[in-house]
Amino acid sequence: MADLYSTAIDDQTQWFEKNMERVAKKMRNSLNSLLNQFDRKGGNLEYTTNNIQYASQSYFVLMEELQKAGYYDLVAELQNKENDLLKALKSKRSPGAIPISFTLQTQNKLKALNSLYELQFASVAEDAMKQITGIVMDTIVRGGKIEAAIKQIAEVLDNKLVRYSVTYANTTRAKFIQAVEYASAEEYTGEKYWQYVGPTDDLNRPACIEGLDKEFFTDDEREEFEARTADERMYNCRHTFIQITKEYYDENRT
Repeated sequence: MADLYSTAIDDQTQWFEKNMERVAKKMRNSLNSLLNQFDRKGGNLEYTTNNIQYASQSYFVLMEELQKAGYYDLVAELQNKENDLLKALKSKRSPGAIPISFTLQTQNKLKALNSLYELQFASVAEDAMKQITGIVMDTIVRGGKIEAAIKQIAEVLDNKLVRYSVTYANTTRAKFIQAVEYASAEEYTGEKYWQYVGPTDDLNRPACIEGLDKEFFTDDEREEFEARTADERMYNCRHTFIQITKEYYDENRT
């Protein structure tokens, strides 16, 4: 069951990363065309009025090129893959897991959550494009080499746009699964008990190891653990709390 969740998350993250690399490649081509439109002397960008004016508009041009490269379509397609995660949640549960209650209220909560995710993806893109604009402007003012600027821009595309977007994609997959569990639990009346599940390997952080070692939690214990380890588990955490019956909790707690 834990493997199913982590496999579903890994598959979607790998799919997203592969497509993000294509987006970055398209952006590199667009940026090469953009740089060719600047005044240059030899291999350097010149400090001219035309270059400064064009550079000041570069951010908006880059945002448009990013859209053409398919970044926002890719994010939307990732969000649409959440149905596959829901199937994993519903079809494979531990023997003591309480069935998911997927009501209209739950759906509305998840839609609101997706809106927040979209804003974060947009923020990652905007920050990367602003940084690239800054590189272009700085190169112009210094009369710097185009080759050096291209190298810096490639690093931003690979280490900021792609890496940060992939990290957030992975994080949103796990958070979506957890959000479904929590939204479903709100429809449940009575005491709540939880099992902490996920892969056990050398990638686990200390907080996740602690959660896996304890494994079974009361609702109060879960809330304390979540609050205390929130910072450590904020990004790329592959573990989830699933709601279980009191009987299963009593049988398995140590």
